[in-house]
Amino acid sequence: MRYGCVGVLVLIVGVAGRAELARWVQDIPTPSRLEAVFFRAVTSPAGAIEVLRPPKETRAELSKLIAASPADTDLYALRAREDELQLDFNAAESDWKKAGSFTDLADFYHRRLRPRDEIAALEAVGKAAAPATERLTPPTAQQSWKAFERILEVVHEQALPDDASVNAYRAWIARYPTEPAIYKQFFDYLVAKKQFGDAEKLVADYHRAFPSDDTYPIQAAASIAWKRGALEDAIKIYDQSFRALWPPELVKSYFDLLKEAHGLRRYLEQARNQIAAKPTDLGAAARVFYYYQQQGAPTAQRALLEYRQRKASQKSAFTAEGLLTLAQLFEGVSNYDEAARSYYALYSIPGATPALQEKALAGIANLLLTAPEQHMRFGAGDLSLYSDIAQLDPGPGFLNGILS
Repeated sequence: MRYGCVGVLVLIVGVAGRAELARWVQDIPTPSRLEAVFFRAVTSPAGAIEVLRPPKETRAELSKLIAASPADTDLYALRAREDELQLDFNAAESDWKKAGSFTDLADFYHRRLRPRDEIAALEAVGKAAAPATERLTPPTAQQSWKAFERILEVVHEQALPDDASVNAYRAWIARYPTEPAIYKQFFDYLVAKKQFGDAEKLVADYHRAFPSDDTYPIQAAASIAWKRGALEDAIKIYDQSFRALWPPELVKSYFDLLKEAHGLRRYLEQARNQIAAKPTDLGAAARVFYYYQQQGAPTAQRALLEYRQRKASQKSAFTAEGLLTLAQLFEGVSNYDEAARSYYALYSIPGATPALQEKALAGIANLLLTAPEQHMRFGAGDLSLYSDIAQLDPGPGFLNGILS
């Protein structure tokens, strides 16, 4: 630990504009080869004390160490700092390059207000493979990811042309092709810039990269139509793609458009007309259900109960897909009793495959964990369901735990 007087001198130097270096200097071990580089002894009335050398002296001393250890990149970084303090920016740039850290080089260009060079350095960081130290680091916390985020910040702060942002996004996607968040952020940028043709191509790229996601492409296509001024076309995209079991975010975006177009009343009327034409159509019932759900009406589940009654009155058999959808819709509005009833019906449906029965049992197990205080009725009240749970998992596992 350095003497108190040296600490005071270091603090004074930090206040004078060398705070970053001063913090590092405080950690220099004593004695060490770097101590003589940054400090020299002077005589005072109280005796000999160490003071911080000026950059002109430290550069010369660091050059001696570099000549003896040319492979030590830390020495180049130290000399680059001293170069900047002495306003020798050409030497500083050369030393930062020799130090080997593109991030530090980008910081230098940032201080010199050279955005193009800063971006070039950050691109080198972004395109580099993740180091071994980041093997378990989430992509969003990796150096490469942060480098691309910083590039976009530089482009925005320096008001650079749009092609700089586009190039950055494309390089970012190339580096992280399996991260959907980048595609979505790039899409929002293109739409905001009214580059609708490029936005449509990006949606196609997204669909190829994530073929199992059939939700976002619908939202994206509708967003393009809306921003182009064709609100009715945007609504038509949702209408044509409608499914009885949609993710909440897709339902919300659909009804946001309907509100924008003042089309809620027309939507409800059309849904009721569909029910009148096809009373046992689950899609039409789901449309009415979503209408009331999005209005915050507690009676939304009434549309599902009435659908069940219509099926019963017309002696129309349920399909496995219909029961699974009905169970999940009831579960979504916390009607656990009706959800359990639908799951049990799915479990008991004639010709049910083992995969379907497992889905039904998993749904019931989830209900029991979600609302353990609820009293639920499972179909006819026989005990065959519980027997099947025990047989499905003969060991002391998860399902037997639910049974117990």
